[in-house]
Amino acid sequence: MSPKETQLEQSIFQLRTRLLVMCASVGIAVDEACDSLASGNMGKACAVVDGDTAINALENDIDEMALSILVRNQPVAQDLRFVVAALRMVIDLERIGDEAVNIAERAVILHEALPEPVMDPVFALMESAKKSYKHAVEAFRLLDGGKALALCRNDDESTQEEVKALHRIMDYFCLEAHSGNGDTSYTGMHGILICRALNRICRRAANIAEHSYFIAEGVNIKHVPVMTE
Repeated sequence: MSPKETQLEQSIFQLRTRLLVMCASVGIAVDEACDSLASGNMGKACAVVDGDTAINALENDIDEMALSILVRNQPVAQDLRFVVAALRMVIDLERIGDEAVNIAERAVILHEALPEPVMDPVFALMESAKKSYKHAVEAFRLLDGGKALALCRNDDESTQEEVKALHRIMDYFCLEAHSGNGDTSYTGMHGILICRALNRICRRAANIAEHSYFIAEGVNIKHVPVMTE
């Protein structure tokens, strides 16, 4: 192996390692944000908000590393696909981090968990978002095209969970409004924003799966209907 090839291999390894660090950081933010909402733990919620700066810094580092590899090493084949996918993936990771912050901020504003009749479907959507993200990261870590494709095929599941949660929120808070509780519209609005943030995490996770499939298989399935067997 030539010195240039060795340098490229090392650079790709460092880029991959940095991406996995960002994946872990974002995953922790999502888990802690969801936990803060479910438990009303304001300490965890504030930590998620404060930790967003570190995630943003990782995005900048990865951008610089990927662009440097393109300029200095001029990679081809799978190495080129990896660098291109890294530049795309880091955007989705940063946005997922932002959604975790959005959820944590809603938890701080509400000061407590959503009412139990509402929290049940929201919790189901929450679990779906965490599962989607975990599977997306696993597909990337292993560069497993099959895992990536399976996640893309199940993308509509999160939308169905969101619709159920939104229906429950609107039904519950409409009934509460008729009972004369003036705070219902305020709480309901934040419940809707939480559901939207959770659904966007699922969508971004599907994007990460698409990028992983592109690296592994050399096929871009973004905006292409995924056929079932």
